[in-house]
Amino acid sequence: MGQSRRAMLTAVASLTVAGGTGLVAGCTGEPAAPAAPDPVTTALTSLLKAEQALLAGYDSAIGGHSSLADQLAGVRADHAAHVKALAALLARRDPDPDPSPSPSGQHGSVTPDGSLAGGSSSSARQTLAGLEKQQTTAAVAGCLIAADAEAALLASLAAAEASHLEVLT
Repeated sequence: MGQSRRAMLTAVASLTVAGGTGLVAGCTGEPAAPAAPDPVTTALTSLLKAEQALLAGYDSAIGGHSSLADQLAGVRADHAAHVKALAALLARRDPDPDPSPSPSGQHGSVTPDGSLAGGSSSSARQTLAGLEKQQTTAAVAGCLIAADAEAALLASLAAAEASHLEVLT
């Protein structure tokens, strides 16, 4: 019985000393470094923003070139579905996302250069094809860092983006 009490007192004393040391070490007066952003969430956020930009690009091209409406309607619908899928995936990962924008230059930094309504329909298709190539590359890069279910969605998006090139070229 004496050893049990002694062992318990030693354990409590050890925890108290260790806890006190941790408290002293934590009171340096320096702010804690912010946690690094999750690279997958950053990639997904960038991909979502790029999909939104592509969707706007298709809307602009279709609005400015009625001759492209039939050809691009299905691709535009795919991008609308991509936006919904990525938004749902991000909501599952982080139900309370940070409203601040993600760093630029990450995966999926696709933004149409101005309106695609001006110029020729051929020029609009070429611009969209370039944006699709960028988004394909970004989705593939996202696959390489994502977990299984997320990687499967990103692979599906990459395949869709690549197939869109066939429609545009």
